Amino acid sequence: MFSRRDFLKQGLLPVFAGSAVPTVFANGVAASAADSPNAPISDRVLVLVQLAGGNDGLNTVIPTQDGAYHDARPTLRVDAATALPLTASLGLHPNLKNLKARFDAGQLAIVQGVGYPSPNLSHFASMSIWETASVQGGIGDGWLGRYLNYLDQVGESPNHALEGLSVGPLIAPELRSQKTATAALQDIQSFRLQPLPSSGHGTPVDAENPLMKFYGAFHKTSPAPYGALLDTTLTEALTSSKALQATDKAYQPKATYPDRSPIASSLRLVAETLVSGLGVRVAHVTLGGFDNHSNEKPVHDRLLADLDAALGAFLLDLEGHGLADRVLIMTWSEFGRRVTENGSRGTDHGTAAPMFVLGAPVKGGLYGETPNLKALNNGNLQFTTDFRAVYATVLQGYLKAPASDLLGGDFGTIPLLKA
Repeated sequence: MFSRRDFLKQGLLPVFAGSAVPTVFANGVAASAADSPNAPISDRVLVLVQLAGGNDGLNTVIPTQDGAYHDARPTLRVDAATALPLTASLGLHPNLKNLKARFDAGQLAIVQGVGYPSPNLSHFASMSIWETASVQGGIGDGWLGRYLNYLDQVGESPNHALEGLSVGPLIAPELRSQKTATAALQDIQSFRLQPLPSSGHGTPVDAENPLMKFYGAFHKTSPAPYGALLDTTLTEALTSSKALQATDKAYQPKATYPDRSPIASSLRLVAETLVSGLGVRVAHVTLGGFDNHSNEKPVHDRLLADLDAALGAFLLDLEGHGLADRVLIMTWSEFGRRVTENGSRGTDHGTAAPMFVLGAPVKGGLYGETPNLKALNNGNLQFTTDFRAVYATVLQGYLKAPASDLLGGDFGTIPLLKA
C-alpha cells in the first residue's frame, strides 16, 4: 500500500508556481496531516542564518590589542579605535551596532574559535560537514532534518511542510530529511496555484475548479487508497496556499525592515510566518558573498551592515508581536579566513570563526577560548570549540531534544541559555 509520502515521492502533485518560481516542498507540498496550517503553536523556534562563503571571523570579532592581528592585516585590519568594545581586548566590527546593543542587553552570546577536527578548506565539503553535523560524511539527512524526524516520532510534529522552512529557491541541506516534508519559499504570493492561460485573448482561467474536477474524476475511477490520497493531497495543498495568502494580507510588521536587502526580506518572511502561527519550528535564511579573496574590506563591511540591520529589525518585529521569548537565532559559516591577508587585499579559506547565538532566551556573553594568533596550524587558527557543542546546546537546552542521539555523539554543551 502506498503511503502519502510514497505518493508524494512519485511527483503526483499539483504544480504551484509563480513569477519567482519556488521549489515549494521538498517531499511534497501537501504532506500535512494537520487540519490547518493556521493552528496555534506554542513550541520554540530556531532561526538559522547562514553566512555563506566563509565569514572573516577575525574582522567580525576583533582582537583589538593583539599585535599579531595588527601585523597580519596591514590593509584589512579593523582599528581598535573604531571597534565596538566587548572587553579590554576584543571588539565587534563597527557596523554591528544592533548586535552590540543586544550583547549589552545580555541577548547575544558570542562563541569563539568554532570549528572541527581536521578542517576541510573546500566550500562544499565543509558546508556538508556543518549541514549534517558529521565530519565523516555519508549522512543524507541534515541535522535539523533529524530533529524534525524526532518531533514526528514523539508526536510533537505539526505534520505539515511548513514546520521546516527554507527561505529561497531550494531546501536548505540542514533541513533535508527522507522522512519529513519541508518547504522552500521565496515569497508568499508565488506559493499558489497559478491561473491557466486563456485560449484566446480573454482573462486567464482559474485553475482550481478544473483541477478539482480532474481529481474528483480520478477519485471515482481509481481504487482506494490512490483516489482518496490524490483528493486529500490536493485539498491540503490548496488549504496551505490559501492560508499563506491570508497571512500575507493580515501581517503588519512592528519594525521597519531595510529596503533592497535580501537578508532583511528573508527574515521579514520568517517573521510573517511566525506571527501568523503557520507552524514553523525551524527556519533557514542565507546571506551570501563572504568568499572575499580580493578587495575584502568594502564588501565585508557592507555584508555585516546588512546582517546587523536585518537582525535588528527582525528582533524588534518579534518583540512587537510578543514572540521574542520563543525564537532563538544562530549564525554559522562553513569556515573562517586565514589570519594573514593575501596580496590582493583579501583573505583565503581558513578554519575557526565565531558564531552568534541571539535572542531573548540567551544568556549573553563571550564563550569559548579566543584562538591564539601566535599558535597557528599552517597559517590557520586552531579551533577551540567544536561546532557540534553549539548544536548540542541548541538541541538539548533550547529545543529539548536528545542531542547525542541526533548528532551521533556527546560533544558537551555551553551554558549560553537562560535557565
